[in-house]
Amino acid sequence: MKKMLFLMGTTALILGAVEARAETAQGDAQVEVVSLVTVTHNSGAKLNFGSVYAKADNVVTVSPAGVKTAGEAFGTPTADAFTVRGPSGAQVTVTLDNSASLTKTGDNTKVLTVTLTPSWSEPIELSGSDVNITVGGTLNGVSSDTTPGTYSGHYNVTYTY
Repeated sequence: MKKMLFLMGTTALILGAVEARAETAQGDAQVEVVSLVTVTHNSGAKLNFGSVYAKADNVVTVSPAGVKTAGEAFGTPTADAFTVRGPSGAQVTVTLDNSASLTKTGDNTKVLTVTLTPSWSEPIELSGSDVNITVGGTLNGVSSDTTPGTYSGHYNVTYTY
């Protein structure tokens, strides 16, 4: 009887080992390729303070909406403008330099400083259509000693997504 039980147990082990099988399951993968996020400077746009009087403590401010809100100047002020474009749902962080130096044409020793003011808050969430952003600023350093002439400069706009 012991022999028979042993034989049955051994047979069950062998049959159980033969019963093991390998199975395959299939997984899925997917990706959606979307366009890059871009920030482009609008053609012809610039932060323009108009014609500013050379007088003591003349601090001129142009809002991000392009409206002169302080200081003595004439002409048409404008804010600078950019377009943010990308796929719906993208979160874009846009930063700009705190200030820009404006140098007198023909005399780089004459410099005025602009403190920049953005129209946006962080981050910008794209919804499938272009987002327009603007930059205003405050022109500092104009005084009765400021040499008349055209002053210009550049600043950086950086974006991450």
